[in-house]
Amino acid sequence: MTCLFAVGENGRGLGQMKRSHSLQILALTIVIIALLGGLGLAKGGLYLGKHEGDTLHFADIALRMMQGQVPHVDFVTPIGGLAFWPIAFFGSFGLSLGSAFHAAQLMVALCVGAAAWRVAVTRMSAGVGAGFCVGIVILTLAIVHGEADPAVSVSMHYNRWAWALAYVAVACAVLPGAERGQTLDGILLGLLMTALAMIKVTYFAAFTPAIIVGLILAHRWRLLGVALATGVLSAGILTAVLGVSYWIAYVSDLLTVAQTATRPYPSLPLSQVASAPAYIGGTVAVVLAIVALRRGGRDGDGLVMLLLLPAFLYVTYQNFANDPQWLLLFAVVLFTRRPAEGQGEFLGGDTRAISTLAAAAAVVFALPSFLNLAFSPARHFATAPHIMGEMIIGAPKPHEVYVQKARAYGPSQIQPLRDGVVQVDPEIERRVPVDAFGRSWEYCEVGVGLTGYLTSIAQDLKAQGFDAADIFTADLLGSVWMFGDWDAPRGASPWYYGNLSGLDQAQMVMVNPCAIVPTQRDQILTAMTEAGVMLEEIHAHPLYVLYEIR
Repeated sequence: MTCLFAVGENGRGLGQMKRSHSLQILALTIVIIALLGGLGLAKGGLYLGKHEGDTLHFADIALRMMQGQVPHVDFVTPIGGLAFWPIAFFGSFGLSLGSAFHAAQLMVALCVGAAAWRVAVTRMSAGVGAGFCVGIVILTLAIVHGEADPAVSVSMHYNRWAWALAYVAVACAVLPGAERGQTLDGILLGLLMTALAMIKVTYFAAFTPAIIVGLILAHRWRLLGVALATGVLSAGILTAVLGVSYWIAYVSDLLTVAQTATRPYPSLPLSQVASAPAYIGGTVAVVLAIVALRRGGRDGDGLVMLLLLPAFLYVTYQNFANDPQWLLLFAVVLFTRRPAEGQGEFLGGDTRAISTLAAAAAVVFALPSFLNLAFSPARHFATAPHIMGEMIIGAPKPHEVYVQKARAYGPSQIQPLRDGVVQVDPEIERRVPVDAFGRSWEYCEVGVGLTGYLTSIAQDLKAQGFDAADIFTADLLGSVWMFGDWDAPRGASPWYYGNLSGLDQAQMVMVNPCAIVPTQRDQILTAMTEAGVMLEEIHAHPLYVLYEIR
């Protein structure tokens, strides 16, 4: 979407950078997109090394949308539809799920990369601009969410896309550009923020205050006005296409997830995201930069950075593994807005030098994660196919999503030790069986081997003549429908968020003696009991018990 507006104003919007440098950065951006994106397309399919549960969640949403279901309207999810619409778009042309993912990543990289180039050449020096564009491309085309673990993963691809959009939006708003380019920049910013809201609202809500303050402090009223008008127009077009009910359902899903107690935050609490040993270096670098900017006469920039810090930390806190992807964005902004030499002193040094050191430190802190992102397409391409197998077996056509056979096809279970163990606290959650619907459900967790586990359940359901589309699953994931020629259940969430969504549209309930997440199975059983749901057992299998809703 944004690629239509990111190519400059007939060559007149190059701002700080020479035309030769801008063309070199454009060429570099295209080469990196072709290289990283080409590796994915050339490999064909997805060859993943971890996060099988998250992969099933990703596949569940994408395949539902390929069947015509609409996020929020037909199923509960806090993730915006734009996180999966590009994948569903290419899937509608007959591409497998794995190939559609690579094609979608390439399309996103072209559009966001073009927007990044527009912002870089109008606001940054050649070196910073080149690094900025390369970083954007890496974020969009990586096949891992971050961290330093080299195993590739499709998990949370939408977080990478959202970070890339946020990078460009923040740089567009807080870094000064050419006066004559404000209209085009406003259109670009409005589209970027709309895209953020349609992928993950967390990013939109966190970065909007700093963006608005940055524009007001710079007196860039035209850019702000055009951005707001573009956002309103975009929302109007989306409403005309999707209907008012889409927004009502979207807000309802967000409130449902915000109020759930099942997963208040995915990893560390907020205080530790700012102060834990792995993250405190970045926090200190930002604080030093804020003081250096203000001591160097950059009060406005210091205020914007002060507003960006809680946005950085909050988005990181909301994302699994708390990977601080904001560090390179912080470095780009600081390298561009450093005080001039001789403008002030801080910690016994020139404020420009202190700012440079803070920005350089942020780059160093960011390297492990970003290098992992950068090399992931090459690692994915080099994966040996003979150790991999289809993750989703039994579908009408291959989805070309592959996982390691040793992990996928050998189900295991995890149970607490009881015999010979002195039970100190009888109220430990993992050791208390839940009595519900005529059975006592012990704690038993599926370890690895989700493919073998779900395939076995699906084959028995098919042999017994049951339709998985009519089944509500009392577990974290309700993915069994993908392992056969069935439609997706309507109303049921692909991931359990603490309510019984979809139960009212189901005819049966499936409960697994050994569950993917037994504590959530038990919460669902308890909630159904408290709600007065009446179930009658109609089929029992070693891996599942099926009930009819009365």
